[in-house]
Amino acid sequence: MLPCISAQYEPVPAVRGGLPYIGVLHRTPVNQLFSFVEREFAETGVRCLDLQVFGRHAVYTRHPEDIGSVLRNPSKWTKAPLMMKRLDRWLGESLISSWLGEGLVSELDPARHAAARDVLAPAFRAQSVKDLVPLFADVGQQLAAALLSQAGSTIELEPITRRATLDVIGRAGFGHDFGALQMAQQQQQQQDQVDVVKLFDDILDTSMLLIMNPPLPDALVPGHSSYCAAVDALEAVALRLLQERRQQGISPQDRSLLSFMLAAQQAAPGGLVSDKHIRDQLMTFMLAGSDTSATSLAFCLYELARRPQAQQAVRQELQQVLEDTPIDQLQPDAFSSLPYLTGCINECLRLYPAAPGLARIPQQDAVLGPHLVPQGLPVVVDFFSCHRHPEFWPRASEWLPERWLPSNLKALGPQHPDAFMPFSAGSRSCIGRYFAMLEMQVMLAVVLRQLSFAAVGGEGSGQAAAAQSFTLKSRDGLRVVPTAAGR
Repeated sequence: MLPCISAQYEPVPAVRGGLPYIGVLHRTPVNQLFSFVEREFAETGVRCLDLQVFGRHAVYTRHPEDIGSVLRNPSKWTKAPLMMKRLDRWLGESLISSWLGEGLVSELDPARHAAARDVLAPAFRAQSVKDLVPLFADVGQQLAAALLSQAGSTIELEPITRRATLDVIGRAGFGHDFGALQMAQQQQQQQDQVDVVKLFDDILDTSMLLIMNPPLPDALVPGHSSYCAAVDALEAVALRLLQERRQQGISPQDRSLLSFMLAAQQAAPGGLVSDKHIRDQLMTFMLAGSDTSATSLAFCLYELARRPQAQQAVRQELQQVLEDTPIDQLQPDAFSSLPYLTGCINECLRLYPAAPGLARIPQQDAVLGPHLVPQGLPVVVDFFSCHRHPEFWPRASEWLPERWLPSNLKALGPQHPDAFMPFSAGSRSCIGRYFAMLEMQVMLAVVLRQLSFAAVGGEGSGQAAAAQSFTLKSRDGLRVVPTAAGR
């Protein structure tokens, strides 16, 4: 328990059963800390928890009032570094920085973050995103074809959805087709191809260990050598994308992220948008533009596979709204008229948020409910636990798409305006939230018009469990059996 620094406030209760220095790591793996903390919140009913790992304390809060206040006051609550420096790293950059650099996710300086966001914002405006519907539909069709090629077999969803969303961000964000879906179906990888998805396999789990900053030399962190090699290979991909696009030139009709960055660089040589800056943003969006949406797509298809009636309800809604419109003629505005499909996506964002929590540092002593948090102590706004908080979510543990229908929102929806934050809030909220939502709506619509999914083990079996690498993923895999719809 953290000491109480003022008699008028209550001390923050500690997570139960912690040991000196290692905290609760004898009770839970590192990649399941958020699930562990959520259970501790559920069993104790407290507002905040003190979690200590490797001798360092952080306060977790699941209360929406706290979360909204922290995220919307960036001058009082600054972004925490992705990795605390250790003595042996004072003379060089951390391994996380060597990967993401100062991209939009990792940039700490508020002014530089705002300036970078301004450069990228045109690519995420509503009309720019709506213009991408044919691209989303095309990749959705490729995903459907890949799934149909394995009809009747048990498949893992996450690897194939990651490939689909990487192809989307490659084409939409960088003007480059990674060919990730096609690569997975090839018998042999071509010599000049780089499988970016496999590179992320070597990066993501190790990055989670590095963020926890274990008391080990870098070389002894599990996966260290593979991580470093994968980061180097990914950087080579980013630099090649930059070189190719610069040689091709940009036009006013080019609405990709990379084109906007190059235009900003040309307009202000020597300014914010250096080649290093572009490299960092490319590395960031290869992750943020693919891994997060892929997780939500996979969880959504899995939850629908467990519930044939819900799956059929989605298919009926698609038929009513889209009818038999050819895939290449789908119109953006039609997807605003799919409340049940959108409810399925929202439920996955609620129960399986890609970013289960974010850390912020109070610049002065700060009040969270009955607690006073001392200046400088990290506070984790815990979306994973907030989204399951029974005080603010009726039937909180149930996957219930119906809660998002307009007629049910008052009774079953969030009971606090800040209880649902899958894309964060404030000046550092997700710049691509509309992109991600429309991408998922289109791709799910294309896939579910053509395929049905059954859970391995039958209806209602195999409830999904979450774990964390750099972002949230499934703990045990998401296995389903796809078949052609109507069979």
